[in-house]
Amino acid sequence: MAEDAVPGACGGGARRAASGSARDPTRRAAAPDVAAVETIDGDAEAMRDRVQRVVTALGEVSGDLACAMSSTKAAELLALRGGSFHPSMRLLGNSQLGERHLAERNAGNKLPDAGKYAQDAYTSVCWCRSHLHTVLLLLEHKGVPDVNVFIDEERIVAVGDLADAIARVELSAGKAASARQDVPGGGGH
Repeated sequence: MAEDAVPGACGGGARRAASGSARDPTRRAAAPDVAAVETIDGDAEAMRDRVQRVVTALGEVSGDLACAMSSTKAAELLALRGGSFHPSMRLLGNSQLGERHLAERNAGNKLPDAGKYAQDAYTSVCWCRSHLHTVLLLLEHKGVPDVNVFIDEERIVAVGDLADAIARVELSAGKAASARQDVPGGGGH
């Protein structure tokens, strides 16, 4: 439903980077190669290249997540306008949708959660990128005592942030898919 609200507005490189469907944000979020930063063995230049590729992919994913948040909000607003007695005036909330718009009300009740999970995933991706940027900076100073310990700590936190982002995307996608199934023409009727 959220992607249907603004057709064609979302989906940049992350959608192309993943081999999954355009309607499966979990595949897009998993597109960055986490294994690329799971080890600090090897030379700093090779690791820097791997980390930079992941940072770039995460930038594309964060754009898709921002678009998912916007589309979810747009779908909420469209449901409130569509359920109004006049399309130029929107209702104040889903509770004002009458019995005639029960499907839209049910879908509208799920969309805020989908948006919140997408927002949480976006935040986790931003933190992951921040930690990976720190890894990139630390790789410039391989001669510093125990720098590999600091690199490893940042890498572990980044992997955890990415795992959290993927889990949140799955929750968001589930809520959005459920909302889409609720409305006529959304795939469930």
